[in-house]
Amino acid sequence: MKKIILISQYFPPENGAAAERMKAFAEYFHRHYDLEVITTVPRHMLIDGATKPTDFPFPVLRISNGKVTSGSNFQRLIREICFAVRTVGVLLRKKGNSLALVSTPSPFLAIGALILNRVQRRAYILDIRDLYPEVVADTGLLRKSNPVYKLAVKLMTSAYRHASMLTYVNKEWSNHMLASNPNAMYLPNGISRDDYVPEVQKDREDLILYSGNFGRMYDFLPILKIAQKLKVSTTEQLRKVRFILVGDGVQAPYLIKKIEEMKLNNVELMGPFNKNEVSAILHRGKIGLVSLKLDANSLKGAVPNKLFDYLQAGLNTIALIPETLSPEILSTGLVSVHTTLDYDKLVEEVSDIILNYEYKEITPQSYPFLYREYHLSLLKQKIKAGNLFSHDVAE
Repeated sequence: MKKIILISQYFPPENGAAAERMKAFAEYFHRHYDLEVITTVPRHMLIDGATKPTDFPFPVLRISNGKVTSGSNFQRLIREICFAVRTVGVLLRKKGNSLALVSTPSPFLAIGALILNRVQRRAYILDIRDLYPEVVADTGLLRKSNPVYKLAVKLMTSAYRHASMLTYVNKEWSNHMLASNPNAMYLPNGISRDDYVPEVQKDREDLILYSGNFGRMYDFLPILKIAQKLKVSTTEQLRKVRFILVGDGVQAPYLIKKIEEMKLNNVELMGPFNKNEVSAILHRGKIGLVSLKLDANSLKGAVPNKLFDYLQAGLNTIALIPETLSPEILSTGLVSVHTTLDYDKLVEEVSDIILNYEYKEITPQSYPFLYREYHLSLLKQKIKAGNLFSHDVAE
């Protein structure tokens, strides 16, 4: 059987969009190929010393990339480099010609795949979730005039060009991806069929929810300002609405401080939790919020994975994002897009949903294109048609 080695710094039991995307890839390709996963030791195990493994029906090699002592940008950079270097070392010792399916982030994995291609002639597919180094410039950590930035552009361009195939999560990147490599495919996030369970209980609490990473590319101030305005509403039901932000990340200290400053007793931070726990919380609410930085160029066209989690949970979703979404997503009638901040309009929309919420089920039959498996099946066809396995040698 032909073999795929899936390489990702993020994989369950880690939570978040990257880990969930890679889990979906692994579960789908395990059914069709001999699959092995190479990933890191979960961060929570490094922090609290937990050792209980997560069982999967395929081998998972976990590579330690150092003890977690802080969440600083420098230490994150070192962990990413260590994982990429150690992964390259593992694959250099493997014989055979399995196909490497490599996820970015981290960008260092893309450079590692390029090295393996040059040294071993190993074919690789790059799954691109963030544009590097553009996203680093958007966060303000690196100027585009910096020589390091210019070098990174050259390295990533080479990694794209030598890949057997590119898959990418943002349709806005299509021209850039196809110019880098003509064998490029838009592969959006989506709902997993395994997560679909017909809902019986449709009564919801007056909860407005955010779930996911408290990352640098999210703007949480609009969410807090909406909470502030509802807190003084003339309608009692709206004054009692609670906001629950589920997750963890670099902006957690900022959120805690801002909630205290604004005296928002209707906002609560929870988590981090595993996916099943998050799903249970989402199924209690009425509204899911997405709030990206509206001025971030690298986020134009982005469809955050949490949006699909909200749809799967039956939440009406309000998305504050740089550009509108695809007609397919908007056709559900559950998503509204705001590309500018108009708080009066936002509060009016939130109020209407809370007071008049109606549950709508998003089934695989009615909206197949919102499910990951639909797009992964197209990727499998392209892998087969492209004959990306030049040999079939056991490793």
